[in-house]
Amino acid sequence: MDPEQNAADIFRFEWGIYQKIVSADLFGHSHVASLLEQDLDLRFPGPIRFLELACGNAHLASSLLRRRPTRAYHGIDLSPMALDLARKTMSGAPFEATFEETDMISALEDLQQQVDVIWCGLSLHHLSFQDKQTLFSAARCALRPGGTLGLYEPVLPDSSDRSTFMEEILPHLRNAWSVLNPGEFDHMWDHIRQFDFPETLAGWKSLGLSAGFSTARELYRLNGPMPCVQIIFDTAHPS
Repeated sequence: MDPEQNAADIFRFEWGIYQKIVSADLFGHSHVASLLEQDLDLRFPGPIRFLELACGNAHLASSLLRRRPTRAYHGIDLSPMALDLARKTMSGAPFEATFEETDMISALEDLQQQVDVIWCGLSLHHLSFQDKQTLFSAARCALRPGGTLGLYEPVLPDSSDRSTFMEEILPHLRNAWSVLNPGEFDHMWDHIRQFDFPETLAGWKSLGLSAGFSTARELYRLNGPMPCVQIIFDTAHPS
């Protein structure tokens, strides 16, 4: 089989699974988007430069940014197929929209112009702890004074280590994600078991504060078998 066609088939299969989860609002995306929009409107009344890491189809950012003053959007993703979807989503937007096929850390370290807002949803937990540290430091440098980094990520309960957590959530997650057929769930579970490395809430906050962010504000917590937390990391305004 042609490698490019095989990659496209895998992407379509995995993207279809993800869209089932999003459509059922199993990760609370609608609430996350609403809270992010409210927070940005309060902090940034004027036009902003918005950078999205692991942008996927850019649906959240497109809906949000078209309703508020926006100077520019830049979407980052490793998947060319995801970027094609993002370009279609952002088509006709009343602001500059650019896209780049690269990894999150390289994008931040190579950024030519600082931005006001960096957003990343359900992606940083795939990184090693050292790479998370590197990313937070790079994000801090990529933001203008007064800028913010917003995250929505799985959170490890304080009382659990990763292996115990994975063992405990499997039957509950299978029941909660009944929208997926058995094959789809098994595929997702293999991904989670191999590539998900969530931090505790204190761990996520510590990563940002250690990198030089002035505050770490929790906006939303999703309870359930796969708990997630939405955090806004603020930089200080210029004195």
